[in-house]
Amino acid sequence: MSSTESPTLTRSQLYELIWTTPRNRLAQQYGLSDVGLSKLCRRHDVPQPPRGYWAKLAVGKVPPRARLLHPERDPPIDLRALTAAESLRREKYQRDRDERKAWAERLEPVAVPERMNRPHPLVKATQAFFAAIPGQLKRDARRSDCLTTNPAKHRRPTTGATGASTAVHCPSRFRRRRSTAHCGSSTCS
Repeated sequence: MSSTESPTLTRSQLYELIWTTPRNRLAQQYGLSDVGLSKLCRRHDVPQPPRGYWAKLAVGKVPPRARLLHPERDPPIDLRALTAAESLRREKYQRDRDERKAWAERLEPVAVPERMNRPHPLVKATQAFFAAIPGQLKRDARRSDCLTTNPAKHRRPTTGATGASTAVHCPSRFRRRRSTAHCGSSTCS
């Protein structure tokens, strides 16, 4: 909090400040968070600018202000108590976070066996999926090598719906006979 700001405000003063200064700047002036200042306004029934209010002001539009209800009710609001409560809350949060972190560091790592006795069907399917990836990568690499060396052998003419001839990639992965390559290349499977 700066030395020029008073630690106590009335409700009407808070209303004027919240409508003349953006919430985040005002919160910094008084040593609060913008969420804390927003809660303070709600607690004391002080209307706040809606979203986009400051953007409209920046382009020259003057949006209407919400009226302060019951202006005769003007109790002083002590900001020192609020900042003290917020700092206590922050300290407690930091302590709790440090305790959780220390607890997590004391835990032993979980040992997962290489083979499971009766894995769940989804676990089994996931294992099979990841076990097949290296083989699929090798096949894809061989196929791409074959395509780069002789791409003409991988195209076959087909007739489309209009009768025009189109070229389609030869689907080597769907061939039944794997002993001989479809293009004659030794790298293609």
